[in-house]
Amino acid sequence: MAALTDSMGSSLKSRPWARELGFLAPPLFAALVVYLAYLLTHPYPGLGAGLFSLVAERIGANGYGLPTRIPYYTAHGIPFAYPPLFLYVYAGLLDLTGWGPLALTRFVPGLYVFGSVVATYALGRELLATRWQASVAGVAVATSPAVFRMVLTAGGIVRAPAFAVMMAGLVVGVKLFRTHRRRWLVAAVGCFALTTLSHPVSAAFLGFSYLVFFAVFDRTPRGFGYGAVVAVGGLVLVGPWLLTVVSRHGIDVFVQASSTHGGLGLKPLQPVTFWYNPKFAFPSVWAVFVLVGGWYLLADRSYPLLVWLGLSMLFFPRRMAMVVGVLVAAVGVCRAARATQRMRTRVSSSVPIRPATVLVVVLCLYAAGTGSVYAANYPGIDGPSATQMYVDDDDIEAMEWVATNTPENASFAVVGDTAEWFPLFAKHTSVLTYRGAEWLNGEDQSERMRAIGAVAACDDAACLTDRLAAADRSPDYLYLSADSYSANYDVRAQSTAMRPSLVRSARYEIVFENDGALVVKVVD
Repeated sequence: MAALTDSMGSSLKSRPWARELGFLAPPLFAALVVYLAYLLTHPYPGLGAGLFSLVAERIGANGYGLPTRIPYYTAHGIPFAYPPLFLYVYAGLLDLTGWGPLALTRFVPGLYVFGSVVATYALGRELLATRWQASVAGVAVATSPAVFRMVLTAGGIVRAPAFAVMMAGLVVGVKLFRTHRRRWLVAAVGCFALTTLSHPVSAAFLGFSYLVFFAVFDRTPRGFGYGAVVAVGGLVLVGPWLLTVVSRHGIDVFVQASSTHGGLGLKPLQPVTFWYNPKFAFPSVWAVFVLVGGWYLLADRSYPLLVWLGLSMLFFPRRMAMVVGVLVAAVGVCRAARATQRMRTRVSSSVPIRPATVLVVVLCLYAAGTGSVYAANYPGIDGPSATQMYVDDDDIEAMEWVATNTPENASFAVVGDTAEWFPLFAKHTSVLTYRGAEWLNGEDQSERMRAIGAVAACDDAACLTDRLAAADRSPDYLYLSADSYSANYDVRAQSTAMRPSLVRSARYEIVFENDGALVVKVVD
């Protein structure tokens, strides 16, 4: 616990802003590099935010009142029980800027990420021994695919600000349990309430982390009292929203959603597969340095970060566990660099080289480079690290055609991840999607994902008929990509046999097509 103990006194001292900004510069630069790499390679936003966008549109159309249900996702729509804070912000941005959903979800999430980087640095200053370690932690959170995949891409329009608020709440929580100052108590209540109104998993992780801080810093009745005040005060502040949702949809809507889509629950195999992509030639360095940092912390008998990390890896999604992982990795990088000090050499008599500094700089540059490659969705990246675009110009044209040329009550089976955006632009129900199913009682999201994968793997019309029937789906139309597409994050090429088999089939009629999409009517 030496690193934590050493930082307790120094963290309360005044720090010159210029010096802090100097150590903040590397993580902010790394975040900028990754952000620009993403923008330059993504003319459309990565992944999906169609449901978030449709909710924001409904909020604006409802006069900023709280909607009851959101249409088009699943056959009967879904109850609106999602934390609404940044969906309201999104609705305001739609109204104030005049930008559409695709533009906002492409540009805005990356701007929120800079706030997360600053908060990570501040957390490192509280929990780590040096500014260098805090700076490396900021670089790690800016360049880790486990984090930016979910906050830099389209869904980051909600997840990214929620992540930033949660990170600020972690900083405030450490200060509260170490200093017992009332201003931090008030700030902690506010952060917990804001996080609860922002994202359910972020709120759960913040509450869990406060329990860790209580156990590490202040196992006293006073510390317990502070924790209770934060919990009760936060719930009081979010009470009006919570009571409204429960009165409309019941408490089961939250229970159903808590363990789906990377949410809460035991993940016993996650520590084995943490942040590693064996298919990619240039892996992220952070998984290695989490192990190095863990070894140093064990050697120092400094256990709090390791306990926090271990429990986070078991019960939370990777992007949440990475919050602690970047702190441990920063310890590993800087301690390994310090071990090289005795190797110091000179290029000339007047230009000294510090191997420790060189190692840290090289590793951070490598991390920024590999992070940029991941953000750019370089070929070979797929599955849990991919940032592929779900729609393109052809999809937008096809979905707009659907909106104006098909019956209002017609249902669609959208094959592939284009289904994330289809209800927003086509204004029709998608019966083959898992998005939103986590909020429906009796629905199995994983079963929906298996059905999507099975249909997406079809090579011809007969297979589509059989597998839609097996999934108990009877759509009026099909929507298929004519070229490459993704399904459950895996990129596929459309079979050359698909279109000819649809033309020959008596069951299907192609009613619209362009270079990238097919709209097919079910006629039998």
